[in-house]
Amino acid sequence: MQARSFGDLLLSKSWGRLAAPARSISPRRGRSHRAAARVSCYAVGVTRAHRTTHTGSAGMTNKGFSHLGLSTLDLDRTRDFYENVLGFKPVRCDIIKVKEGGQIRHIFFDTGRDQLIAFMEARGVPGVPAHYDAGITRGLGVPSAFYHFAFEAGSEAGLDEKRRELIAKGVEVTDVVDHDWAKSIYFKDPNGLQLEFCCFTRNLNANDARMQDRFEMSVKRLGLEDPEALGAAKRAPAEADLELLVKTPGA
Repeated sequence: MQARSFGDLLLSKSWGRLAAPARSISPRRGRSHRAAARVSCYAVGVTRAHRTTHTGSAGMTNKGFSHLGLSTLDLDRTRDFYENVLGFKPVRCDIIKVKEGGQIRHIFFDTGRDQLIAFMEARGVPGVPAHYDAGITRGLGVPSAFYHFAFEAGSEAGLDEKRRELIAKGVEVTDVVDHDWAKSIYFKDPNGLQLEFCCFTRNLNANDARMQDRFEMSVKRLGLEDPEALGAAKRAPAEADLELLVKTPGA
């Protein structure tokens, strides 16, 4: 089953019923694909074979991500998910002692193509709260779609395989969503972070880079029709199961 666009994703039953963070999974090593973290839009004329961009004669040449840095309240559970479920190899692990008290554990995972994703976990550090929303969106009171992180699936066949693998490992995942220029699946990590595997289905062009009306949706579909409900979600404990704020009728 495929939704037709990102708008359809926000309206779809598959998005609305995607539950809280993935459960901790027993170790299962090995990976068939090395996915790369990336943003979901590139400059005009970009192809899947060449994604180095240039902003003009006076601009900066860009070569993609070095790493993304995020935080977690439970580094052990986070490591289990990214290493044993997604198959990302840990390549750098640090324990940082803080002079004023406490420590920070820091881990980097190789997501492919020399691009990394990192997590910090603070314990007993003055000024750092013991509890907060490591999933970001609930603490801000916004839909999960507003902050999400996409990994490269490589191809449509690779995307289908990723979906089957996630389901086999007990991760709740959406149907494949067709964005016109790319296809995606969505799921959550144990922190409540919205994650995605994505693959290009065509090259982007000048029309893609032009800001224009693409589709329409209501605030209700974004879960924004009830300010009190959003306020309650923002005040909820960070360790509670996070649910998507994007609702569908009857959900």
